[in-house]
Amino acid sequence: MLDAITTIGIGALTVYPFWRILTRAGIYQPIALLAFLGFPGVLIVATVLAFGRWPNVEGRAP
Repeated sequence: MLDAITTIGIGALTVYPFWRILTRAGIYQPIALLAFLGFPGVLIVATVLAFGRWPNVEGRAP
């Protein structure tokens, strides 16, 4: 029971920052809700951010 509460708590703390990052990057924001799945969800969101196309920054060179 405590593991479920911990996972939901950590998910709640990570969803908002992921949601903001995905919004600024122009990526579908509800993907951030995968953070509620624990580490695998956070890993999926991080992978989408790392390897996905960012429509809001296309054409700009670093």
